[in-house]
Amino acid sequence: MTLACEISDEIVPRILNECLNEYIRLICPHLEGSINELKNKGMYQKEQNDEYIKIMITIANNLDMFADSIDKLKKYIEGMRNESLKWNEIQNQKRISIISQSSNDTSSISKQKQKCFNRKMQGAIHGAMNALRDIPATLANITPSSSENALNEQSDNFDKQLNDESE
Repeated sequence: MTLACEISDEIVPRILNECLNEYIRLICPHLEGSINELKNKGMYQKEQNDEYIKIMITIANNLDMFADSIDKLKKYIEGMRNESLKWNEIQNQKRISIISQSSNDTSSISKQKQKCFNRKMQGAIHGAMNALRDIPATLANITPSSSENALNEQSDNFDKQLNDESE
C-alpha cells in the first residue's frame, strides 16, 4: 500500500481491493462468497446513493433556475404594465401644437421625402425576398449537364472576347 501511495493516489483503491480479496481468500475461504456479496451490495448502494445525489442536485439547480426565471418574468410584466400606463397617460393628454407656417411647409416636404424613401425601401426589400424565394427553385432546376453546358458557353464567349481584343 505504501508503494501504491508513492506511485499514484489513483491506484490505491484498486490495490486495496485486491489486498482485501487475497486476505479474505487466505483467512476465511468458507466466508468468501458471503463477504463478496456484502461488498457488492455496499457498492450497489453506494452507486444508488451517488445517482440519487446527482438527481437531487439537478432538481435543486432546475428549481433555482425556475425561481430566477419567475422573478425575471415578474419584473418584465411589471415593466410592461408600467410602460402601458405611461403610454395611456401620453395618449390621454391633449396635444398642443404651435408650429409656424414655414416650418410646416418644410416638415411636409420632409415627410413626403420620407414616405417616398420608405416606399422605395419596401420595394427593394420585397424584391430581395422574392429573389431569395426563387433561389431554391432555380437550384433545383440546374442539372449537372446544364451547368457544364453553361460553363462551356461562358468559356467559349470569354475566348471569343480575348480573340476580338487581340485583333
